[in-house]
Amino acid sequence: MLNEALQRILRQEIFLVCAGRTDAGVHAWGQVVSLEVELPVPDPPAVARPRGLSMPASDLVNLEELKTSLNKMCGAEISVRQAAWASADFDARRSATKRTYRYRILNQPEPDPFRARFVWHVPTELDLEAMNRAAQSVVGEHDFSSFCRRAKDEPLVRRVFSSSWSEATEIREVILEISASAFCHQMVRSLVGTFVEVGLQRRSPEQLSEVIAARDRQAAGNLAPPQGLCLWEVSYASDNEE
Repeated sequence: MLNEALQRILRQEIFLVCAGRTDAGVHAWGQVVSLEVELPVPDPPAVARPRGLSMPASDLVNLEELKTSLNKMCGAEISVRQAAWASADFDARRSATKRTYRYRILNQPEPDPFRARFVWHVPTELDLEAMNRAAQSVVGEHDFSSFCRRAKDEPLVRRVFSSSWSEATEIREVILEISASAFCHQMVRSLVGTFVEVGLQRRSPEQLSEVIAARDRQAAGNLAPPQGLCLWEVSYASDNEE
């Protein structure tokens, strides 16, 4: 949808590069995309100007107007929060230095139909202290083969900068926030599934080190459902220089 809207506005073929892959059902609050734009934007036929686009075709792209037009065309499912020019060598995926995900679990006996699309409902009370001890076990550089869907010839060594659970005060919701240089396919959902087994006292926090060392997907817990996962933030080297 975003790609189609950009092509209509800029009147040229667009190829988007996304900072992070997300499975169906996973959300992204902090997704970053990059694209190359050929300037000047070509003049469109009189009937081809996208609805809501007011910038003159002869001008360089006005990023605020571009953002407004994209939000009108994409509807409620996509929100463009910022648009900026980047250097010619910038790549949303390859230039990223850190990615942060959040995973939300509604941990109460009753489900909440208004939040079902954004949380995993676990009715049995979880031991948050034990889950935090397990989460600390994955910090550092490890081979995460036990937690990743293996792709051919893909290296599965990743550096996790931080990993911790917190609890929302107004409701019984527990939230994992985990940051790493990169994540392999389904890594966070596999980690969450294993952490929840710890929280349910089906395995001990100390067993996480054994699971990592096994380098075997069968050693870890089941995959957590996608709807609780959100790509929260993507960081770049320039962020640290400011």
